[in-house]
Amino acid sequence: MKRVWKCDFCSRTDVLSEKIKEHELECSFNPERKTCYSCVYYYDDGYYGERSPCCKINLDVIDGEDDGDCKGWQTDNPKLLRKIKLQKLEK
Repeated sequence: MKRVWKCDFCSRTDVLSEKIKEHELECSFNPERKTCYSCVYYYDDGYYGERSPCCKINLDVIDGEDDGDCKGWQTDNPKLLRKIKLQKLEK
């Protein structure tokens, strides 16, 4: 049995904590990146059994997923909403 480190946002694991810390910064499921997978507007149409990411408000999911920081990004995570509100108050 080995001790492994797991990403806080997805199921990726590694024996080196440094690799997971690096991965978490770029993880598609990290809500701080504001990518499609962490957005309330994201859905999977399941077209022919493949993952086909779609946006309920018709934004470009390719740009949203690759670049992050989508202008239409929203969350329903109460902890994250609180953090975002606090960050806005600090500005």
